[in-house]
Amino acid sequence: MKLLKTIDMPPRSLPPITTGGEAYIDRVVNVLCVAFSINELSLNRAFIRASHKLPNDSEISSEHWRQHFLPSTRKKVEAGAILVEAGEWGGVAVW
Repeated sequence: MKLLKTIDMPPRSLPPITTGGEAYIDRVVNVLCVAFSINELSLNRAFIRASHKLPNDSEISSEHWRQHFLPSTRKKVEAGAILVEAGEWGGVAVW
């Protein structure tokens, strides 16, 4: 059995993970809109099309995506949720 040679590498400094509330809402919603809009199989697409009575093959506008995510994100923050971003807004979470 041949063993792999290991290479010592210096540790990398990763961007910090930050949390926020009201001030983070718009940016979190923007990341969610982009992430879900590129996924053709997203269940959110069906919800948006149904709630706006859009045809199944229609494009969903960025405004429809915002209308979908903004109210629920705002309500969650008002109820005490914490908004989290990582990787300089490469990923977000609603906790």
